[in-house]
Amino acid sequence: MDSAQTLPVHLTVCGSCIDTHCEGEEGLGGGAKLHTYLEYQLADHPYRPFIKLQSHRCLMACAHGCTVSVCSKGKMKYLLGNLPADENMAAQILDFAALYFDSQTGVTPNHEWPGTIGMHFLGRIPPVDPVEGDWNDEGCDL
Repeated sequence: MDSAQTLPVHLTVCGSCIDTHCEGEEGLGGGAKLHTYLEYQLADHPYRPFIKLQSHRCLMACAHGCTVSVCSKGKMKYLLGNLPADENMAAQILDFAALYFDSQTGVTPNHEWPGTIGMHFLGRIPPVDPVEGDWNDEGCDL
């Protein structure tokens, strides 16, 4: 954990997403279900003080539900999609958020990504107000 880092990581879950992997259960859509898993696991996660979880009505990536955005001021922003609404994926998202928190620019090496999260990146958006750092480091072994 980088003690110099103070800005939180914002995880925003699309609250109206319909999970492309299932149809939800008992009236609970995939986005809301994933948010519930994240909320539950975040309570005991070591990075809990540094991760702000929220739901937003729509992230406009309907063809790729469930979706989650990962962002922090001055860092690269990410949009994850086609996420299964399950406990395993919630754990991977939180572990990625921890890597993201520890990264100065938000770019994390792909060989450090947890589980199968790499298959779920829809895109990344450079910040308007970038922090200082090595922005040429793509964070991948390609």
